Amino acid sequence: MRELRNHLKLYDIHVTSRWLDVDLEGDKGKTYTPTELQEWAIKDLDDVLGADLLVSYNPIEKQKQGTGGRHVEFGYAIAKGMPIIYCGEKLENIFHYLPHVKSVIDPRDCSSFYIFAECLGAVINSVFMSTR
Repeated sequence: MRELRNHLKLYDIHVTSRWLDVDLEGDKGKTYTPTELQEWAIKDLDDVLGADLLVSYNPIEKQKQGTGGRHVEFGYAIAKGMPIIYCGEKLENIFHYLPHVKSVIDPRDCSSFYIFAECLGAVINSVFMSTR
């Protein structure tokens, strides 16, 4: 995800997700306090609110895994009326089929993150322009 964010910067697309800057590998096995978890949850929702649209990255190999945070972010963006771009196969839940959710190619179909970022950048720009 960090690599994709870095490539999106090449297209003047700012990613608001601060969790991308956390060293998850270095934190393996770390136990967070309830206060720390609450702080990260608030930051995460603030990051969604700080975006013009939500890009939901959900490759097939990540489906039915993880903490579920991506689903909370997706639902939060729906509740806030934000445009959503969904990257991945629509297999996981019914909300991926809402009419205002735009689907884009799966990054595994691209030969590099550069090509995917360029495609995603074009979609982001077209969605953002259509909402003005």
